[in-house]
Amino acid sequence: MTDKDAAKKAWDLKCAKDFEAKKAWVKLKTPEEQKEIFKKNPELEKACKADLEKEAKANKLKAKLEKNIAVHVDEGEVLHVQMGTDERFIIDACFTDEFGNEAEIKGYPYWEVSDDTVVTIFPSPCGRHVDVRPAGNFGDAYVSVYAEGADGEIYREVHVSVVAGFATDVQLTVSEPEVL
Repeated sequence: MTDKDAAKKAWDLKCAKDFEAKKAWVKLKTPEEQKEIFKKNPELEKACKADLEKEAKANKLKAKLEKNIAVHVDEGEVLHVQMGTDERFIIDACFTDEFGNEAEIKGYPYWEVSDDTVVTIFPSPCGRHVDVRPAGNFGDAYVSVYAEGADGEIYREVHVSVVAGFATDVQLTVSEPEVL
């Protein structure tokens, strides 16, 4: 790297730091003060708006993750997933030996679902992953993976509960007026 390139890189880094400091400074100003600053520097306004949009998207995603899929371990160490009627999730199967290291299996794993009116499964061609989607009914089902291990068949299951999705709108119906 030449001295000229190093100087340009240092200058660009300083400008980027200064710009980030300006964005932080503008956030502390009142809306009226921000309008005046943005009149003089539209590029700063654009960057601040982009930051606000990015922050809003992150907050929306965080809220969705907090209210939607609930995953925990049932009694007996069975993984339990609660999902809405408008959601899906992927299960990945990793086969391990007695020490927890990834291990080989004989052939390919296969997947089954205990109630296909509650969830539908779409296994990947390699059998190591399955896409789980609601089938239309509320309720509980078990999604199981089976494989041929060192000492015979091995399996693990996931308990899936499909519950009503979260409301996004309200529909009103009004009856015909009638005489009292």
